[in-house]
Amino acid sequence: MTEVETLWEEVRELSLGNNTRIERLDSPPTPLQFLRDFVSQNKPCIINNANLHWPALSLWPQLSYLSKILSSSPVSLHLTPNGLADSVVEHPSLDLLCFASAHVERLPFDQALQRVLSNSSDSNVVAYLQQQNDCFRSEYSVLGCDCDEHIPWATEALGCYPEAVNLWIGNHFAETSFHKDHYENIYAVVSGQKHFLMLPPTDVHRMYIRQYPAAHYSYSQVGLFIFLALHSNILIIEFTLELEKPERYVPWCSVNPYPSPETRESEMAKFPLFFNGPKPFECTVNAGEILYLPSMWFHHVRQSPDENGLTVAINYWYDMQFDIKYAYFNFLQSIHYKSPRDPTLSEIECKDLGSDASVHNLGDDVRNSLQLSSFSRLGLLGMQIMTRHSDLNKSFKLAVRSLLTTSSKQEFQNAFPNFSTSELDSLHRLFIQVITSLHENIEDEFESLYLDTQVGAALDTVEQLVEEQGLDPLFSKKTNIMDVKCDLSTAKTNEIQYLMGMLERVNLLVTILSFPNMLDWAVVEEQKRLMQARIELLKKGKQDVSGMMDVVEKLRSGILDYGTRNNGLL
Repeated sequence: MTEVETLWEEVRELSLGNNTRIERLDSPPTPLQFLRDFVSQNKPCIINNANLHWPALSLWPQLSYLSKILSSSPVSLHLTPNGLADSVVEHPSLDLLCFASAHVERLPFDQALQRVLSNSSDSNVVAYLQQQNDCFRSEYSVLGCDCDEHIPWATEALGCYPEAVNLWIGNHFAETSFHKDHYENIYAVVSGQKHFLMLPPTDVHRMYIRQYPAAHYSYSQVGLFIFLALHSNILIIEFTLELEKPERYVPWCSVNPYPSPETRESEMAKFPLFFNGPKPFECTVNAGEILYLPSMWFHHVRQSPDENGLTVAINYWYDMQFDIKYAYFNFLQSIHYKSPRDPTLSEIECKDLGSDASVHNLGDDVRNSLQLSSFSRLGLLGMQIMTRHSDLNKSFKLAVRSLLTTSSKQEFQNAFPNFSTSELDSLHRLFIQVITSLHENIEDEFESLYLDTQVGAALDTVEQLVEEQGLDPLFSKKTNIMDVKCDLSTAKTNEIQYLMGMLERVNLLVTILSFPNMLDWAVVEEQKRLMQARIELLKKGKQDVSGMMDVVEKLRSGILDYGTRNNGLL
């Protein structure tokens, strides 16, 4: 057995045990226990009786309750011909594999729910209510009082609030292909069951991650509503799968852990590391239970509905720590590993990338690149051409998401203590909508800018010049590291001195305000009265800009007069 395959076994033996069952806890852990025993070890667990106090457990399985509360609220409905969205599928006409995304429609909740309930083995469309963009706090925010806005023991252990909260409403016709997320995932099932297959990050080579051309489903209605003897309506839908333009590639797991009997033999021959290696961890999460799915773990998800035909779950995405574990995973992923049991690389590439001429050329570049050392910075340029865009896009989204993280309701209550509950709900919903729209607009602008400027090719050229000309300051012999250190130290000292000066001015102002005889308190009381009047107007939804301008002008005049009387101390 090679060193990499030995690693798979040792990781399981040291931290996860020799069986494929996930540890179960009878009650929620303390923050310290959760951090020490699971997060730090990157180890999953299931918590029983974790959310039994949620009203959602009794209310959400009632279809009448969801319809009454959400009514005509617009929600995102994902539609596919087979229930496989965000997965690798065969293109029906181009003889290649591609990464297919669902067609997304915005529909009133009542209509969307009926589409989900109408899923059947005879239908040519599978509907799934989900949208991985913090949809619970935007599209379903009216349900917020039915469950916790965050998981307290996880929030305390991880030191942050959830970055996104997502709602999932579907049934057994929809499933999620193998993938990994850069989040600590707290996954709570409300009704039905979720069935997980999981592999630790160390098993990355068993996932056969490859670059696939991105595509998306679209559909047309090829039939009208047909009135049957049973007085039911059937909408006939025909899907098409379209490659994205301009061309974009997505790195994705190639393995389907549940191949059909007809394809099982060929799938096992193509992916022997998965089918012949250690078995995945397997677990079922029931209603009232929570799964902790550590960041970077590969997972495949199926579901079983409740007696009403639905599976409902909500998950909380906490930002992961980009620490030594992340660096270790990236290093492991960079190692090109090929088992003797694998088919030849040319056989794989030709099958996966299809017969298109430009794609074949790209496959040649990839094959040539992978034969070089994984530590050569120039040897992977062929792969970098494909991954540059996805890497930059991922980094951009991670950066901008932290700037646009939405505030919780508790933070709104602290900021506006005099507002009523309904006013706070309305304000928070408006805030979520604005932030979500802003985030999407910024991502669209980034995509457009990337394509217009060809920044990926420019960065490749810069990296090559740095390598060839020795321009990197960390490796150039001409660079004096002590000079760099001195310059950084001087800049930091100047920054600290500037901040200290600002603090001294603030302290001086605070000291002056501490002595009543040095300040015209009539002016202060007048400003306080005017500000309170302004707050009351805001709460009533009125706009009085002129009044605020008077306040600002009086405050400005008062400060100038005070500064003149006190010899310009400020």
